[in-house]
Amino acid sequence: MTVTIRFIPNDVTTTAEIGEPLLKVAERAGVTIPTGCLI
Repeated sequence: MTVTIRFIPNDVTTTAEIGEPLLKVAERAGVTIPTGCLI
């Protein structure tokens, strides 16, 4: 099952599988989310 995710303020919309890590979805969509850890 897929869901639609919209990243704001980037105004980027993408789809993701239920349970897929949000940081991986953002990376795939070309959205950078600052984190304090290394992935």
